[in-house]
Amino acid sequence: MLRERLQHACAELDLMDCRLLLAVSGGPDSVAMLRLFAALRRALRVDLFVAHFNHR
Repeated sequence: MLRERLQHACAELDLMDCRLLLAVSGGPDSVAMLRLFAALRRALRVDLFVAHFNHR
């Protein structure tokens, strides 16, 4: 269900066929976001890039 909602939202926001940069902190919520986008990257037809900054 979440996968379908994300796919629909990306289509509505015209985020398909583009490059996406995800900011990932390493926490469980951002890792879940990364895994979801990684699983859908072919269906969304996106180039996926990840940025992480260790602020410690």
